[in-house]
Amino acid sequence: MKKTGSKIIIVIAVIIIAAVCGVFFRNSSQIRAAEKDLEESQARFEKCYLYDNEDEYHRLVNECQSAISQKDLDAARKSQAALDDLEERVVAENKEKANAYFKELQESDTSKAYDSELKKIDGYKDELSSCIKENDFKSANDIKEEWQKLLESIQIEYDNLDIQVVQVDTSDYPKVKIYLDIRDKTTNEVPAGLTKGYFWLEEKTGGSDFERKTITEAAQLDEKEALNINMVADVSGSMQGTPLSKAKSIMNNFLDSVQFNIGDKVELTTFSTGVQQAVEFTKDKSTLSQTINGLTTGNMTSLYDALFAAVNTTAVQDGAKCVVAFTDGKDNYSQCSAGDVIEVAQKYKIPVFIIGIGSTINTTELQRIGSETNGFYRNIDSIDNMADIYQEIYRQQKEMYMVQYDTESDNKSEVRQIMVEYQDRKIGGKEYSSYNPDTLMSATGSTTGMSEPEKVMHSYLNGFVKAINSHDFSYIEKYLVKGGDVYNETKEYIKKDIKEEFLSCNFLDISYPTSDSCIVHMNETYKIQNNKEPLHMRTIESYYKLLKQSDGSWKIDSYPQNMKVVKKIKY
Repeated sequence: MKKTGSKIIIVIAVIIIAAVCGVFFRNSSQIRAAEKDLEESQARFEKCYLYDNEDEYHRLVNECQSAISQKDLDAARKSQAALDDLEERVVAENKEKANAYFKELQESDTSKAYDSELKKIDGYKDELSSCIKENDFKSANDIKEEWQKLLESIQIEYDNLDIQVVQVDTSDYPKVKIYLDIRDKTTNEVPAGLTKGYFWLEEKTGGSDFERKTITEAAQLDEKEALNINMVADVSGSMQGTPLSKAKSIMNNFLDSVQFNIGDKVELTTFSTGVQQAVEFTKDKSTLSQTINGLTTGNMTSLYDALFAAVNTTAVQDGAKCVVAFTDGKDNYSQCSAGDVIEVAQKYKIPVFIIGIGSTINTTELQRIGSETNGFYRNIDSIDNMADIYQEIYRQQKEMYMVQYDTESDNKSEVRQIMVEYQDRKIGGKEYSSYNPDTLMSATGSTTGMSEPEKVMHSYLNGFVKAINSHDFSYIEKYLVKGGDVYNETKEYIKKDIKEEFLSCNFLDISYPTSDSCIVHMNETYKIQNNKEPLHMRTIESYYKLLKQSDGSWKIDSYPQNMKVVKKIKY
């Protein structure tokens, strides 16, 4: 009996000890859980701004920590519940503020942001949205501040670059190439490495607002974009002997630096008693060199005629272009004046660079041509100094930047106003300019964007020259109203022994007196170059009346006004 009683006592003791241990371990586990809840709660609060709740937060944390240290679970749970309630209120306040500034940032003006910056902003949007969703409001605020800095930088317009629109090429319309001279305002140096992503272009037509256009290409000309150079050489009597020999050497050396491999083209125009288009624009260096080596001198000096002809033949080339001339004497044989040269060069935006050799030069007129055409005039004592100026001109032209975009307007005769800007958040500048895509049409130019009457005129003028040169009326008959004045007069005119080449046309105006008739006002430029004979060139101001046919096509009927030769060389 004693043994049985002892066993019962032992069992009871074990049960009591186990119960006590269970309570102890259960309490310890609950304490650890309370500690963990508090730690997690504090971690969540760390991602929030407390605003006016800081005192309450610290009081509740202290109360909870004190209860845990005293193993007072009821008090700990009560403090934790109060802390959870505070957290809910703090999160709600943080979320309201975060959503407010998120909305404000999303509505900020990003119209001047570049693609790379827009991508960065999209990243900020995703990150900020994720942080708000995860109640990480301090990280959200960091992202907000970065976003705000980017937006502020976008609005800053730097003005330390001088940007000038030198030329606009619309030969591949509706593709438009704009050639820019960009220089640091302080140093006058051309900044290298300007990238496409930081160029900005807006266009305005008619009464519309400026609209941003997508830039499809942007590059510095050097080693990338072709340049057309018309070399105008003085071969008058005063150049005979050593001067011409040295000039030949300098011109040949200059050809060595021309980037024919990327499409640079050179035309050689010479002048003395008349003008010679010695070599038309070509990439064939050997032909140019052979012709230069074979140059001989004449008598008189037809500098202005040569410059006028060179500007006209250069203007119809695709891409960037310039005229570079040298002379050692005064003009004494031209039909054109310095003013004529300036007028046509300004019209087609062709810079004219002139090198005067010696002291017998009409410096005033040549300086005027250079400065008013965006080129320059330099006077040198000896022809030996000409090589450096050739290289300076070539380098200056190759330092230009080309920006290309597509214009969307169908009306080619409508003037475009443009704003070109560069901003890389360190350097920047802008320029406003305008151009008319219809200013000049080469014989082979695109008719995209032309009105139907303009297309008819362009096709007719191309066919007209073929008809004259071959005495074949069929080249133009389909463009003419049978029995009309133009039909009858032209049919007889092409029988004459005339050989000429249609160079370009310029549409000045087109009007519609009625829905079935229109008047086209234009300039036409033609040239004749026969072997060693002087170049003949003329620009005619003309008016044509076109009638709409029953099938909807347009045909040329009559001349509302007489044609007038407005400029000519040797006609």
